[in-house]
Amino acid sequence: MTVKKGSVEFVVSKARRYALVDVKGEPGKLFGPSLGRVMGWAMQKGYAEQGPPIGIYHDSPEDVPMDQMRMTIGVVVNDRARGEGDVRVETFPPREEAVLVHKGPYATIGEAYGALMGAVFSSGRSPAGPPMEVYVSDPNKVAPAELLTEIRIPVRKA
Repeated sequence: MTVKKGSVEFVVSKARRYALVDVKGEPGKLFGPSLGRVMGWAMQKGYAEQGPPIGIYHDSPEDVPMDQMRMTIGVVVNDRARGEGDVRVETFPPREEAVLVHKGPYATIGEAYGALMGAVFSSGRSPAGPPMEVYVSDPNKVAPAELLTEIRIPVRKA
């Protein structure tokens, strides 16, 4: 599925399987180490699959101090994957999602969230779960102005 940058699309996602860890704290400080931990675990076990990593944000920085933000960090895994310790494995079923591709640094993603939420409500839908960011580009290989991040919000008819 291809979504144009800057445009909101409503799609039915495919089932996706992830290894996930839950963390609490400042996203900018926790994301990298948490992703490294879950990715290293999946690779060591032979569970890792091709696909971009994700971040699910259970809190909004408008409502919760940054050091109290709850997040789930994940990587794509194969069907053999089984959770262990604080790493759980979950299959996300197909669901309707509002999707917007943000181009630019992570620090400017707030405007994209505003546009996405506006489109959700004006379509007669409402959020059906926390937003998920799919990190299409690797910030170690792409300049901040060129980063692509899919923002996906599960939706339901209001």
